[in-house]
Amino acid sequence: AILGVVLSLGLGPLLGACGGSVTTLSTPPTTDESFVLTIQRSPEGPILATGGGSTLYDFGPDTPTHRACVNVGCVYQWPPLIVTRAVLVGPGVNRSLVGTVRRSNGSTQLSYDGHPLYTYVRDVKPGMVTGQAIDQDGGPWYVLSPAGREIHTAFTVNGP
Repeated sequence: AILGVVLSLGLGPLLGACGGSVTTLSTPPTTDESFVLTIQRSPEGPILATGGGSTLYDFGPDTPTHRACVNVGCVYQWPPLIVTRAVLVGPGVNRSLVGTVRRSNGSTQLSYDGHPLYTYVRDVKPGMVTGQAIDQDGGPWYVLSPAGREIHTAFTVNGP
């Protein structure tokens, strides 16, 4: 069964933190009105993903109160998981660890155990994990376990 998480979520443009210029991205922001936070399998055990199969990552330099991925290049490569409605959680996801953080542009980013969540632009198919344990845009990127812990082991999954 999927459980609803009641969150008061704000709206805001994804790239507002990038200054006054308008940037056109070839991929849309990671926003899904019927968003489900779920678990997918990986070589290192279960990891967080979206209901659509997008792997979720955290950024090492982020903290629960500060987002370090705010420039245009970082936001393009690692789209923040912006939420605008209640988030549903699937089996294995700890509902009490689901939260949000406010980005500097006013948008609301989904977090898990205090880790702001991102997808990776090079994960182009459901189940892909190509950004795990890479150092890019100023720090390491890691997948998260259902317990909210970073998995530091490097691995790649090219599809389900």
